[in-house]
Amino acid sequence: MIDSWLSNTKFKVDTEFIHKEKFLEKYDVQDAKYPSAYLLEDGSLRLLISQEEIDQVTTITEMEDLVSTKLK
Repeated sequence: MIDSWLSNTKFKVDTEFIHKEKFLEKYDVQDAKYPSAYLLEDGSLRLLISQEEIDQVTTITEMEDLVSTKLK
């Protein structure tokens, strides 16, 4: 649901949702906590939304607002 919302926002962010095992295979982030969201910029990952922030979200609208705020 959030991936279709992201593709229809002004941010035009490509998304990839992957499980922990695949994430660790693909990216070298040793201290990652899950769930979390990262932004890939110039070949480097940057933490966009922390596990603690995601844990506070209770609705899709709250998640949309959080993502929008972080991508500004």
